[in-house]
Amino acid sequence: NFDVVDHTTPLPGLVNEAQRRDAIADTLKRFLERNSIKGEVVCLSFPGMHALSRFFSIPPTDAKHTQALMRYEARQQIPLPLDQLAWDYHIWETPDSDSNSPRDAMLLATKQFHISQRLQPLEDAGIKPDILQCDCVALYNFYRYTLTSQTPRDENAWTILCDIGADGTNVVACASDHMWYRSLPRGGNEMTQALVRRAKLKFSQAEHLKIHPEQARRLSDLFDTWQPVYDELLRDIRDSLEAFSKTHRRAAVERVLLCGGAMRTHGLHRHLVE
Repeated sequence: NFDVVDHTTPLPGLVNEAQRRDAIADTLKRFLERNSIKGEVVCLSFPGMHALSRFFSIPPTDAKHTQALMRYEARQQIPLPLDQLAWDYHIWETPDSDSNSPRDAMLLATKQFHISQRLQPLEDAGIKPDILQCDCVALYNFYRYTLTSQTPRDENAWTILCDIGADGTNVVACASDHMWYRSLPRGGNEMTQALVRRAKLKFSQAEHLKIHPEQARRLSDLFDTWQPVYDELLRDIRDSLEAFSKTHRRAAVERVLLCGGAMRTHGLHRHLVE
């Protein structure tokens, strides 16, 4: 099954944390009324902007010493005490690599504070998540297990997933045995805020107009309002792709896939493609 339950009031339009908590609680209540999750695995995501990630190679080691090695790397590469973090790692094992070859590794961490904030609404609703996953890693898993075939792929062939959400944008570079990402603090809410400032609307009114641009008095006014936001977003995405290219000089980008709720904004797809 698949279901999307929108908040009755967009969260950025709420004035304080108490209203935000109530809105999330109401949304979860409506979700549970419509869906039974008894016996199901519950996976909760957290935004890449709240994650610290490091990509590097490690020397060949046996399984017994790998965890100690990654803990050492975590202490060296993450500028925060480990007891303040929730962290994990992944090591890519390629079928054609021999036992003496370095292996690509990813280290991912987030503050326990952010985790507690993310879990609290679900715990209040009686939901205990089984899995906590960074949304950028979830996007990579979507690519890895949905968009790739079982046949071997060129190790230098990459796909870029550009996920434009409400609060931010994830640029996720995906290969069959590796990933890279950058999270940008720019998303669909900036387009809504631009309408709030220009048209003197409430956030909920501007959000409605963004989804239904045909209801605007003049469509050209919407484009004039969004053009600077589109330009800044495009510049940030280009900068991210350039940063990826500098660290992966042999990478050949085969395709760029656009996703995320903000892609419904009228004219954004055309602006990014052109």
